[in-house]
Amino acid sequence: ERNKGDKYLAPFARIDNISYYEDEGEILFSMHTIFRIGEIKSTEDNPRLWQVKLELTNTKDQQLSTLTNQIRQETLGSTGYERLGKLLIKIGQFQKAEELYQVLLNQTNDEQAKSIFYQQIGDIRDASGDYENAISYYEKASEIIQSIPLSDQSQLGTIYMKIAAVYMKMKENSKAALFNEKGTEILRNNFSREKNLPRDSYLNHP
Repeated sequence: ERNKGDKYLAPFARIDNISYYEDEGEILFSMHTIFRIGEIKSTEDNPRLWQVKLELTNTKDQQLSTLTNQIRQETLGSTGYERLGKLLIKIGQFQKAEELYQVLLNQTNDEQAKSIFYQQIGDIRDASGDYENAISYYEKASEIIQSIPLSDQSQLGTIYMKIAAVYMKMKENSKAALFNEKGTEILRNNFSREKNLPRDSYLNHP
């Protein structure tokens, strides 16, 4: 379904006269065409078949623009591949995301980039419930950061907080508390003023 006269709609065209299947009423949509799912109902003739009403969005759609901007902010990265990896994680394609990061690890000699990729794989393993390997990848990332002179220590603090959160999920509270304390201390020292330290840490412990 489309709104007639909407000049901001993505271009499309009927291709019945040039299609191999002339009786199928084919329509060719341009790249980046997006539909909003409307009504969904089963057909009268066969309840196992479902009819889905799609509404063609336009380039000025406010909800779509808001969603696009949010995803863009959540998938920031220095390269297109890095942004793709974050997007794959966001939509739950963990295996594809990890495969991509493994390829990137093998292709780069940049230690800083490697630490980021290890963190991302750690995030994937954490989200997948593979906590042991999540910690292993986080530790690899932390070792790289510690080996780089004048590196951003806030990254190390963040990794320690992630490790603490994973240990908390594993019910290993003493290890969780230890890494939470390490991470908090690093972040506190890294900020110019103590008041800038986030009050909510990854876990609460006595």
